[in-house]
Amino acid sequence: MRRSADVVVVGAGTAGLHAATCLAESGRRVVVLERRPEGHSGARWCNGIVAWQFERAGLAPPVAPELRARGGVTHLLSPSGTTRVSITSSPVLDADMRALVQRLLDRARGAGVEVLWDVTDVRPRFDDAVEAVPTDRRVRGVHATWHGEVIDIAADLVVDASGRAGVVRDAVPALAAAAPPVEGADLCSAQQLVLDVDDPDGARAFLAEHGARPGDIVSWMAPDGGFSIQSIHVAGDLDEASLLTGSIADGRHRSGSELMADLRRRHPWLGAQRFGGGGTIPLRRTPARWRSLRSSSLRMASWRSRSLRSSSAWMALWKRSSSGLTMPTRRSTSLAITFLAPLRSFVSDSSRR
Repeated sequence: MRRSADVVVVGAGTAGLHAATCLAESGRRVVVLERRPEGHSGARWCNGIVAWQFERAGLAPPVAPELRARGGVTHLLSPSGTTRVSITSSPVLDADMRALVQRLLDRARGAGVEVLWDVTDVRPRFDDAVEAVPTDRRVRGVHATWHGEVIDIAADLVVDASGRAGVVRDAVPALAAAAPPVEGADLCSAQQLVLDVDDPDGARAFLAEHGARPGDIVSWMAPDGGFSIQSIHVAGDLDEASLLTGSIADGRHRSGSELMADLRRRHPWLGAQRFGGGGTIPLRRTPARWRSLRSSSLRMASWRSRSLRSSSAWMALWKRSSSGLTMPTRRSTSLAITFLAPLRSFVSDSSRR
């Protein structure tokens, strides 16, 4: 099946949907391709996000049920628990990323964006006129498989928001060179789960032991060395608890899932999982990539290929965990503004890091 669009966005997470909306609101015909079925794209856990990050992305701050908690006290403990630092009046909003993805999806559809689910085998569609010179081949859209049918979508711009998969990036030499694969010590293995509290009295005893109250966060810093963490956020009504774990994925430390299993074993008052997830998150700083994208050579390469990358958590670890709103969604806004009219320069706003 052959079709055309002004823009193809690969990935229906927070960054992809936000970029698609910005471009559609400018009058572009936008198609989003997502590998997973509807209701399963993007992050499926909770993230700590600061209110100004929503504002800078042009989004209203979350409200319940998307907003699960705000404020409270965070207690940072040494591995032994003998040393602690408490942070009061935290500005972090605990957002349900599933609800944020749905909000962004509704906005995208309202702007006229078309979303195709269960799309596989996505690959760039190159300009065959210069096939003999791979570095000069321009991306003219994508080929993909949708419900068993091969689709060929011609487009002036392709946005890769596919996360670490980099399905378009890795096939475009200039972009692949600017963002090589991240491995070992530059990866964080993280997991975030929301669990039932089966024993409220046990939860109260845990909080009292650490000088905390319902609604507070208790975090053990470096329980397995390096950048590892184990954290429990007990809800104010003692109905549920949000757990976060993470470590360097270099094979020498316990993984996020192993740290999570240990945390649940040590606190039997915790119950069944309500939702959550995990994975590996690259630790490279996003601003470094912004600087490389602004270099003349890559800017020209992006101009020739009309392909640029805006992803969820592929290059950055931000605050409690990464994905979704923070810099990636703000990158999507900048990306859309950049390519709206002349398509001749790359503009970014990275003043708040």
